[in-house]
Amino acid sequence: MGQGATFRLAANDVAIYATVLDRDHHLVTDLTRDDFDVRDNGKPVALSVFSADPAPITLGLMLDTSGSMESNLPLVITGAEQLIDRLGPEDRVRIGAFGSHTITSPEFTTSHPALLEFLHTRVHAGGETPLWNAVDLMMVYLKDVPGRRVVLVFTDGYDTTTLQHGFDAVRTRADNEEVMLYAIGCWNGPGSGPGGPGNNDRPDGNLRKIADHTGGGYVELTWSESSDLGPTFARVADELHHQYVLGFVPTILDGKTHALEVRVKKSGLTVRARKTYTAGSGPAWRKPGLTP
Repeated sequence: MGQGATFRLAANDVAIYATVLDRDHHLVTDLTRDDFDVRDNGKPVALSVFSADPAPITLGLMLDTSGSMESNLPLVITGAEQLIDRLGPEDRVRIGAFGSHTITSPEFTTSHPALLEFLHTRVHAGGETPLWNAVDLMMVYLKDVPGRRVVLVFTDGYDTTTLQHGFDAVRTRADNEEVMLYAIGCWNGPGSGPGGPGNNDRPDGNLRKIADHTGGGYVELTWSESSDLGPTFARVADELHHQYVLGFVPTILDGKTHALEVRVKKSGLTVRARKTYTAGSGPAWRKPGLTP
């Protein structure tokens, strides 16, 4: 079945998007429903939904365009182009940039020319790094959008602004609205001195935490590895197109946060998936029988 494959999630179904990797970090795409063990607060659950078919995604791409990015911004734009090139015909994307001002393209679109035009005409470097405000803004735009919703953020540092929406608030929104966070961090590397292009500090450690918590992925590179930046963007697109969709009906709708565990029974494999859900509070867009 092609990328237009569909699956049904009822109003109270818990949806889990899982990425499975082997020991060499290659994607594993041939598992079946019986290969997964899903637990809700430690108790095994029966899967009511399972799909390994590629399905459309809605992606918000947020790019750090602060002053430290000025000399490296062309590399980031080239990397974003590779991600756009990997998108399927039904994938919708909105691009944002954060620095002196936080701006976004007008809407989520399937139009590659429109996305490329925004990249090449509206993305400029300068200013501070309002990292968490920018991620929060993209989640606002994703709210109530049907289906799988993802934010991919690229940054060369950490938040340098007075926070309105800090890490804790962003993680809470991601939990409540079922948004998956991916992050790519890039810096000058250990032993880098002041005065060179890019940032000499490691990217914000909370990026890895929120990616792990929501089931996304985190990659950290140095600018000396900038040739890997384009393939890293492209790999995110490939991962999103090869995730398993798992769903179950919770037995208790208590409005509380439940711990989720997703395991693969075959040895040598690892799985990434979100760690929690709130029982009985699925997104407002999800109605019985709606197909993402």
